[in-house]
Amino acid sequence: MIGNRLYLLRKAAGLSQIELGNMLSVSHHTISSYEKGKSDPSDETKVWLARYFGVTVDYLVGLSDEPFPSNAGQDVLPLPAGLTDVQRGTVRDFALFLAARNG
Repeated sequence: MIGNRLYLLRKAAGLSQIELGNMLSVSHHTISSYEKGKSDPSDETKVWLARYFGVTVDYLVGLSDEPFPSNAGQDVLPLPAGLTDVQRGTVRDFALFLAARNG
């Protein structure tokens, strides 16, 4: 299951296997192997992929068909794939700024 979902997420983000491999410090052959189900990424890699693509690990590995985390009582805004941690922090800080300003 992870192979197909990884393929779809990678394609939706407009990434080649080489580009994703470079981000993970693995070869494009390794990414291809993940996508074809010939090998399984480490748990650490699964967590990285889920965070990068903004989905849950459960979705990535096929335990859930819901790609986004459910936060009862909270609004969830999916962010574009590929944002760095710094960019995600900037978005969070800006949202907090807006909430304080309008609150």
